[in-house]
Amino acid sequence: MFRSNLSNLLSDAHGHMAASASGGKWRGIFTGFGVDVYHYETHMFTFLNNGTIVPVNPGVGSTSDRCGVRRITSGPQGGEFSIGYAELYKVA
Repeated sequence: MFRSNLSNLLSDAHGHMAASASGGKWRGIFTGFGVDVYHYETHMFTFLNNGTIVPVNPGVGSTSDRCGVRRITSGPQGGEFSIGYAELYKVA
């Protein structure tokens, strides 16, 4: 699996079919329709090719979950599709 970082995870997974970040805690798997993003073994969300972000499972809501979602969806330039954990899962 290609080694990446959180801000490049989506693009690296898209380009290499799969990528991991943060020592393998976060993984991105390209499906053809987008990138499925996993934190540990939990499929948290899918970033579709058209930029839509589909929430799947909020995980446990840990600090790692919360910080990772924003960094991944921001991408290397801060990305126009950036979203935080609370907005994605509609929690306080």
